[in-house]
Amino acid sequence: ELNGLQVYQTDIGNAFLEAKTTEKVYVIAGGEFGALKDHLFVIVGSLYGLRTSAKRFHERLADVLREMGFTPCPAEPDIWMRPMNADGTVMTKEDLKKEEPAFTYP
Repeated sequence: ELNGLQVYQTDIGNAFLEAKTTEKVYVIAGGEFGALKDHLFVIVGSLYGLRTSAKRFHERLADVLREMGFTPCPAEPDIWMRPMNADGTVMTKEDLKKEEPAFTYP
């Protein structure tokens, strides 16, 4: 708990593979690709080491969290919050119409 709030954190394995890249990245297949050796491949997923990979993943994560009803904290945009009931369960849109959340943020 932090200031009376429950705080959760997680780690996402292969995080950059969840995002698409907007850069044009080409590779020539090596011998490990068998019959496809020397073929030209276009990379569509973000890879570690690309300049924009972290940004693309952050954009993808933000889109998913917004779809789940989270909003970024105004003071720290990498902290995401959503309204909770007094018992700690997540408020649905119907709950928000009926009552005030136990936890709110500006």
